[in-house]
Amino acid sequence: MAKKRKISGLSGIELMQACTALKRLRSSLVEEEEEEEEETVDQVQDNLPDSLKDMISKLESRLSGPQTLNFSRVDAETLKRLNIVQQRGLIIKSGAEERSEKSKLIGKDELWSSTNMQLHLALLDKLVSKENEATCRAWIDTFFFRASAMVDPGKSMVLNMEQVIPATAISPTSMATISGFTDYAAVVTESRAAAVYRKVPRVETARLHETGFFVTEAKKGPLYDHVPQAVCQLYASGKQLEKDTIRGALTNGHEWMFIILSFNKDGNGASYKYSIPLEYRKTRTPNEETPEQSSPDVIACILLEWIQKSFQDLDTDDWFEEIAKSGSLAK
Repeated sequence: MAKKRKISGLSGIELMQACTALKRLRSSLVEEEEEEEEETVDQVQDNLPDSLKDMISKLESRLSGPQTLNFSRVDAETLKRLNIVQQRGLIIKSGAEERSEKSKLIGKDELWSSTNMQLHLALLDKLVSKENEATCRAWIDTFFFRASAMVDPGKSMVLNMEQVIPATAISPTSMATISGFTDYAAVVTESRAAAVYRKVPRVETARLHETGFFVTEAKKGPLYDHVPQAVCQLYASGKQLEKDTIRGALTNGHEWMFIILSFNKDGNGASYKYSIPLEYRKTRTPNEETPEQSSPDVIACILLEWIQKSFQDLDTDDWFEEIAKSGSLAK
């Protein structure tokens, strides 16, 4: 038999819905009693509206107290309430293909060499369906594995899946919190610190050992629909890590959208930028390069650099640049 769910286990939205429904019920019962000419209900029924009033008061008390928001419930309106605003978009710089050529030699004798990455992606395209979010991870894993093979000697990458982000106050003056988990968290750091994080893959460990913390959310379908959730995960992670800037990505495995979030100096809210989604090309065509399509090597290189610079703002050596004021980030 299914257990009854306690009021204390309801989310803020569910509490609000329950409170609204009870108010409607009580109102309808009161109206019915007023319309009846004779008293036809017993004492329990007579007291029912008052009992509902007590329950409504309790629910309203809960709603007026500290609220907890889960990442899965975030939308564009949530970002407005959190004072998180979008800035100009990012576009990949020209010459990215040439820049990535050198990376092909890095880790060429490793399991996840550039050649093996290409072969693995080709196999996935033939073998694995793209119908749900779970299968997207086969492609996402491939890019992370290739990035790990390019890490400098003396350093290591650690990849944690379904990383828990503890309850985080949304602002210095608010008791409301936000929490949940993100699909991937990646760090690149000195090998000994990486070993510590591998054993204790918590946000607190990343903060203490300055490992970096690159948040990646995996979603099926159009990426733009999931930007608010990814941004909110970065917001909560950055607050937990006590950083001014944090980088991350939103991907379905075939398209990658890179996001950078910077906190307001007063700690109340933030601003973010995101790139035009980069879709990897299945075949390499000489001299072919567009803002929307890149070789798998380019995406793997960007992924590695952004993991290593996860707490830094954009600089002149970055793979991306801001779109000019006259431009727009078209969907």
